[in-house]
Amino acid sequence: MPHSMKRLFCLLPIILLLLVGCRAEPSLVGTWKSEGVASRVVTFHADGTLEMGVSLDASVAEMVKVPDIEAGISGSYTVTQNRISVSGIGAEVGGLKMESLPEPLQEKGFDSFEGTLSWKNSDSIIISGGFLDGAYKRVTEE
Repeated sequence: MPHSMKRLFCLLPIILLLLVGCRAEPSLVGTWKSEGVASRVVTFHADGTLEMGVSLDASVAEMVKVPDIEAGISGSYTVTQNRISVSGIGAEVGGLKMESLPEPLQEKGFDSFEGTLSWKNSDSIIISGGFLDGAYKRVTEE
């Protein structure tokens, strides 16, 4: 076997390890839908902002005797390794927009949160902590 072939075979495992190690992380950017009775649709934008819409399943809303009111939340997010941080949270409930959450909610820590982000695969995540707590499946990529 020529010397250059031996060198190639020696370098091949190193090249393969580098290619596997340089694999791109999945992107959170896009729209995700939660699983469960309170349907949450979250869109993570590439600019670091997020929007979330929440609505109760119609049968659940009827059962607990509440109107089918939709709520929306917006804010900014950052992801560092397996941690997600959300801040600057504003809300809209039943069409009434609040630039920021009422002070009693802010004092209780509802204006920001930090949680854990776990990837099941590139189209399925689990967020633990805060109002985003739950399992999500990707709907679209941005």
